[in-house]
Amino acid sequence: MKKIVSLIVLSVMLVMVVVPVSFADNKLPEINHEERILKVHERNTKLFTNYDSMDLETYLNLFEDHESVHESLAAIKEELKALRDADNGFTREEAKTYREELINKVKSGEITREEARVLFEEFTGLTKEELDLRKDEYILEREELDSINESLKENSELRIIVNKNIYENLLMNNDDLVKENLVELLSLQQLHLELDIQKLEIWQDILNNYNN
Repeated sequence: MKKIVSLIVLSVMLVMVVVPVSFADNKLPEINHEERILKVHERNTKLFTNYDSMDLETYLNLFEDHESVHESLAAIKEELKALRDADNGFTREEAKTYREELINKVKSGEITREEARVLFEEFTGLTKEELDLRKDEYILEREELDSINESLKENSELRIIVNKNIYENLLMNNDDLVKENLVELLSLQQLHLELDIQKLEIWQDILNNYNN
């Protein structure tokens, strides 16, 4: 039975284990991030169902919690962006586009750097010093987020290794090692969720402070 299951799962594994590595090398740009997540989820659900059914519920709960945290994080960022755009009277995209236009005019000799600075200050209503202060406004939070993102990157790299091990052990029909790999995977996904929750809390604090 396990050999039959292995053959079924292998067809998915060929895509799901190799794809993360290929993505790092930009070899398969036609598969986007959302599609890859769903395919990984489908594969993992099959693996836990057939090799470690006792942990299936834990895995499914982790996946649902992870998706919920990401939805909340996206909503907070969108709300914060809307508040900032409303207060500024312009969007970050508009400011970036206008700044690029001014840089091109300086390069072409149409205006001087000083003229560009004055025009940009008129557009934003902020001096360079005030803009610099805004950049430093959440520097501690950004440092925390950078640290968490680095940990998430390491976590992702470890999960890729575990996925490769699962694939190899499926090829060898080594059920015991596959089960061990699934326990490792579950632990890494738990850590991933915890790191994402830390990010969510930081962004929630930023939003709360902005409102206050």
